[in-house]
Amino acid sequence: MKPHASPISCKTYFVNDFSLSTNPVYDAEQPSDVSLDDLEVESEILAPSPEGDWIVVLAVEQHVPTSKNAPYNFSIQVWGYFEVVPGLSKERAEQLVLTNGSSILFAATREILRDMTSKGPYPPLLLPTLSFFPLPKKESAATAEPKPSLTTPESNPGTISVEDGKGSSN
Repeated sequence: MKPHASPISCKTYFVNDFSLSTNPVYDAEQPSDVSLDDLEVESEILAPSPEGDWIVVLAVEQHVPTSKNAPYNFSIQVWGYFEVVPGLSKERAEQLVLTNGSSILFAATREILRDMTSKGPYPPLLLPTLSFFPLPKKESAATAEPKPSLTTPESNPGTISVEDGKGSSN
């Protein structure tokens, strides 16, 4: 497949807020029961900037008790400024910015968290890949899969990631 130019472009993004803490009783030899349900992800569009850029704010948090044997808890908020090609309707532009802009910011957030946790006492954390594309209501329930859990994949024992039993989601 030959790539083509996207109808939106990310002009810049930055971390607006960040907090990371380690679990002092984390035991890498014991299983973790942290799942995707423990990850809170919110994305929203703010009013356009004075320059006409679309602003997306992405917040990702995980705050679980030490009993879940998670190595880290964190909270991060990333802001992104996006430009949309001229000629798109406001509704289409908003859909593209929210879906694609959120995806771009989440990919950046995954790398920021992986980088920051690689400097900690435990293996680096790699969040699962997520889709911000809205699913039809009936498809959402029909495609429900088992809840992923936080594990250390055998193929890369130095990284903690979310697995769904079908292989690492790195």
